Amino acid sequence: MNSSRAGKPQAETPKIFATKIDFAGPETHIEVPCLACVFRFTIIDWPAKTAETSLSGSVLDYRALRAPLVLRSWHPGDRFQPSGHRKAHKLKRLLNEKRVSRWERDGWPVLVSGGVLAWARGFPVAAEFAANESTKVGILIAEEKVS
Repeated sequence: MNSSRAGKPQAETPKIFATKIDFAGPETHIEVPCLACVFRFTIIDWPAKTAETSLSGSVLDYRALRAPLVLRSWHPGDRFQPSGHRKAHKLKRLLNEKRVSRWERDGWPVLVSGGVLAWARGFPVAAEFAANESTKVGILIAEEKVS
């Protein structure tokens, strides 16, 4: 007989991960088994009319990024300023506003550049890292589920 109460999810192992990203070539893949997905980071030329820039995904300005670049699970207290927001907010608040449940946000992926959140799943790129009219090289972030 199952010892969990009906209607309540069983406690799982927290989905905690952190992987440093080094660009050895034009594309880098980071597999995150606890989320059953792969993140693909592709260096692209950024003239805004190329076919690559019209793909779905988030694009960061390569020159704005600082080392170390780390893909990790979010931490309580993380602050994030998505493009279009006037100031940084706690990521927990932003996830609440999007109605992301406590269980769904476990292991929520974020990209940190030099200690600053540059991207979080489901949000626009952080204002200071967003591709713009002066961007020459971008980083396209795409997420794919694996089975």
